[in-house]
Amino acid sequence: DDKGAPVDLETLEKWMAEPAIGEMAALATSAGTGRGNGETVTMTLYATTPGYHTVQGMQLFMGRWLRQPDLDDNSYVCVVNETAAEKLVGYTDCVGSTITIDNVRFTIVGVLADDEDSLTALFTAGSSVAYIPYTTAVRLCAAVSPEIVSFYAVAPEGGTVEQARTRLEELLLERFDQDEDAYSISSTNILEEAMEDVTSVLSILL
Repeated sequence: DDKGAPVDLETLEKWMAEPAIGEMAALATSAGTGRGNGETVTMTLYATTPGYHTVQGMQLFMGRWLRQPDLDDNSYVCVVNETAAEKLVGYTDCVGSTITIDNVRFTIVGVLADDEDSLTALFTAGSSVAYIPYTTAVRLCAAVSPEIVSFYAVAPEGGTVEQARTRLEELLLERFDQDEDAYSISSTNILEEAMEDVTSVLSILL
């Protein structure tokens, strides 16, 4: 029960301005049909925001990640994993190529490395995956709503995950009339290879 105050992208933007909270990212999942290179595949679609790449410590094979203007403009751009690139384009060096997802043409702006050490890559190994702007998905996918039900957060540089969690809980309780059952927060450790560092990621379900 969101108490008539659902969380949306604007809410996350406001909360990211809190000194105790670092990067945040919304995530919604749905399935779609991808077509390209004479192939038709079932795809896992992740509707998300620019911060997801940072929060999850994901590695790009080439190209770029989703940017804020992609969300502002409801752009038909996507970041695919290597498996999707090979199946739908025929090769991984495919930034600028187009594929269709549910009969809508998308331009590939980035390709994610199939990183064996990445938890995200582990879950999607062998599957064709596309990450698309959250706002674009709201328009295309019945399963994706402007009302966010799942998002992630990390502590800012110099801050701690405990401080971020405490502040997030305060904000959520304030929004949901002190109802602790309106949300759940869990923590996962992500290994940042480049920094040889472990980052704690907070996962929030509403």
